[in-house]
Amino acid sequence: LKAAGHKLRAAHLEQALYVTRQTTILWENFLQKYDYFCTPTMAYAPSPIGLMNLNALEKISIYLADYLPLTVIIDTLKKIGARGFEKTPNTSLFNMSGHPAMSVPTYWTEQQIPIGVQFVGRMGEDEHLFSLAYALEDEFKWSRKAPSLIF
Repeated sequence: LKAAGHKLRAAHLEQALYVTRQTTILWENFLQKYDYFCTPTMAYAPSPIGLMNLNALEKISIYLADYLPLTVIIDTLKKIGARGFEKTPNTSLFNMSGHPAMSVPTYWTEQQIPIGVQFVGRMGEDEHLFSLAYALEDEFKWSRKAPSLIF
């Protein structure tokens, strides 16, 4: 990201900031009609550790980023980002917009792996999400579902 950032122009940054501001405004307007917006946190059940690791070509591209054309760096970053976006398509939008959001477990697989639901609130209304989390925790009894730790 650092190498890509060094190769980008101020116009690229301004365009990204514009898109971010427009996204924030659109979502804030939408959320004025609703208390919360609810989405799945992940598109699939949690992946095994290491599944998102970079492959050899991606590692080389990142390592040599200072010496590669911007198009190669951006292509590599798009491929890396696409894997993450495929798994969590709903969370990055609100990281970008700055809206308060939380993921809470509302379902457990047969292996007792928690499956999260993301709730998004209005700007500056984080306390509403905390209240919702408290009510959901009381309803779903998360503390009873915690796996035992064996050392």
